[in-house]
Amino acid sequence: MDSVKEAENSVEKVDPSLPYKVADLSLAKWGRMEMALAENEMPGLMATRQKYGKDKPLAGLKVMGSLHMTIQTAMLIETLE
Repeated sequence: MDSVKEAENSVEKVDPSLPYKVADLSLAKWGRMEMALAENEMPGLMATRQKYGKDKPLAGLKVMGSLHMTIQTAMLIETLE
């Protein structure tokens, strides 16, 4: 699966000097692989990302919410990024 390979490679971009507030940063690779798998479970979000990703129609806006951190929430955050 190409997205799993991309996920594995993206973990290498993590800067270990940044002050992350996570319990175990060593789980980043696992999280990226879970996100790659979640792409198949979220066709609507992936279609939105593909359609509007380059245009970034929400650029400059602050989007706030109170959500449990799940793989799906991570996918939403990356889409809004």
